[in-house]
Amino acid sequence: MHSGTRRVAGFTLLEILVAITIIGFLAAMAIPAFRVMRERAQAARIAGDLRAFRTAFVTFALENGSWPPSAGAGEIPEGLRTALPANWTQESPLGGSWQWESDDAGGTAAIVLSGALGTRSVYLKIDELFDDGDISAGPLQFDGTSLRLSLER
Repeated sequence: MHSGTRRVAGFTLLEILVAITIIGFLAAMAIPAFRVMRERAQAARIAGDLRAFRTAFVTFALENGSWPPSAGAGEIPEGLRTALPANWTQESPLGGSWQWESDDAGGTAAIVLSGALGTRSVYLKIDELFDDGDISAGPLQFDGTSLRLSLER
């Protein structure tokens, strides 16, 4: 008979604490990097959408001599049912809806994203990809509630 102590396989409390600490450090480094990558992806998607929408509206204006009539949020402007990408009627990566505002008498128009819930850094990234990096000036502007791309004929 053995009267010695019996050894049970397993981890000590110290080993478990070290593993948890390492996982915590890795998570602390990964979470901010994930946020930055998500913001870049959202900005790239919205900048790409704006380019596609702008192309459809400018093509319409060149072919017809005027901008299409204004349309409310999520509505396709008359004459652009087949020209606009399908995501015009869908929610953007930041939420909110796309809409078209036209002042044909003045020759101006705008693609507007309203109701989106992005951070200021996302809007700055969109402007850097699309415009001059200043969201308060230039054709692409953010006023705190909506992102607006102004177009002129």
